[in-house]
Amino acid sequence: MLLQTGSTDNWSDPKGEFLAAVAVGPVYKLLGKQDLGTDVWPAAKGPLFSNGLNYYMHDGPHGMVPTDYDIYVQFLKAQFHPEQ
Repeated sequence: MLLQTGSTDNWSDPKGEFLAAVAVGPVYKLLGKQDLGTDVWPAAKGPLFSNGLNYYMHDGPHGMVPTDYDIYVQFLKAQFHPEQ
């Protein structure tokens, strides 16, 4: 799963989204996947990728911005061609 948000999207609460992802981490581990690997909210443009739960916050408002596409491609490549 990739959670994607914007740093100034106060309607969706980007920090709350991150904290929810941290809270669900033990479930991912129980299912043999990785959690975020941290409980420290990353700065915008600092993706957290793993073999499980993933988080990315662009610098800006709600929705997608053009720079998000590269993150989506990285995420999809990791899911369809994971490193051995």
